[in-house]
Amino acid sequence: MAIAKATISGLTNDTEYGVRVFVEGAYGYQTALEGATARATPRAGIRLEDLPLETKVNLPFIDDGAYQTILIAMDHAGYPANSVTLWGTAAYQQVVTTYRQLTSALDTALGDFSDRLVCADKIIPTTLTWSTYVPVEQSFRAFLLSNTEMAAKWSDTDRVNGSLIDYFSGTASEAKAKRVRGQVYYERNLGLTDTSNKYYSYVIASDGSAVLNGGRAGTDSISCWIVPAINIPKSALVKPTPNADGSYDLL
Repeated sequence: MAIAKATISGLTNDTEYGVRVFVEGAYGYQTALEGATARATPRAGIRLEDLPLETKVNLPFIDDGAYQTILIAMDHAGYPANSVTLWGTAAYQQVVTTYRQLTSALDTALGDFSDRLVCADKIIPTTLTWSTYVPVEQSFRAFLLSNTEMAAKWSDTDRVNGSLIDYFSGTASEAKAKRVRGQVYYERNLGLTDTSNKYYSYVIASDGSAVLNGGRAGTDSISCWIVPAINIPKSALVKPTPNADGSYDLL
């Protein structure tokens, strides 16, 4: 079977075109009877893997607005292969619950968040644990960064969860500044921490410092924000022209 390739110039991005294929036979040009027509929409774009780290990328919501992220890693250890990691530039949502229900409440909030994204079909599920206190591995679509991943250990005895993301490497003050998101937000280190039925959570304060929050009964309430992260393929495209703030829109 013969294969022909052709380049069509002068097309307008995001405009749908119809294409018809003709073949030349013994009696002149003839329209192929099978597979002769097609419709296509050209979309020029930049692959995420060709953007530098710390580039801002906007992820549109299905209903309204967008979630602005920063590209913090490519092919991070423990994350899916051929992926980039995008993390919110600001706190996304306040989660009000009890200590006992915290993990399930965060699971629900993260699931709802990923469902809202137009790029939901591009998200690569990532297998992680909440912490060594909740050691069962879970497949997350959207997830929270851990204390280890963002250089946010609150003490030398703090549990290891994941591996450091290079974006947060450097001095302690540099890492702290990169963690600021305007609100107190949860890390991925959660759960029962001792045998006296007291609950704790690890959070990042509004100034970027790491805090151990809790020591309370399971029925006590807790209220902090989340800053979701997702992994999507490095081959995903953004529009070639950046916005006025330097951010790019995902195609």
